[in-house]
Amino acid sequence: MKNTIHTLISIAIVVGFSACSATYNTGVAKTSYTPKAIDNAKLENGALIKVADGLYINKVDNKSTVFFLASSFSTMLGFDSLDSVIVTEGKHSIQFQRDGKTGYRNLFIGSMHYKKGHEYFINYTEFDSRQIYYWMEDLTDNKVVYGKKVTEESLKNKKD
Repeated sequence: MKNTIHTLISIAIVVGFSACSATYNTGVAKTSYTPKAIDNAKLENGALIKVADGLYINKVDNKSTVFFLASSFSTMLGFDSLDSVIVTEGKHSIQFQRDGKTGYRNLFIGSMHYKKGHEYFINYTEFDSRQIYYWMEDLTDNKVVYGKKVTEESLKNKKD
């Protein structure tokens, strides 16, 4: 009798966990961007870096890109956060955050060489609001230049 009860409880737990489906959230490009020039960079001789909707840039080369309170309380205070920046050609590092997700406080793209005239896009896939995978694509050359592109499908296949 005890074994039967234990078996039924185990089955109920497994079925209960199976019924909870994983949630995925993948970034998408915004319809328009408002880039901020960093260190007098200009679009014609610099590189444009954009982030997916839901991300915002808060530091370039370890220097804050927005007013301190805006980076910490942008949503609450109604400040705009940076969705794109223009940097000079050369090596730069980018720090960004996922809007409203305190667990992902600081996400980084390490020191990377940005090419003049190129457009870059930081994208992400989020799994169950617990894990975030992010990467950078060079939209001009149509290739991933930082990290590994992770899709909902690749995460589902990984679990199987």
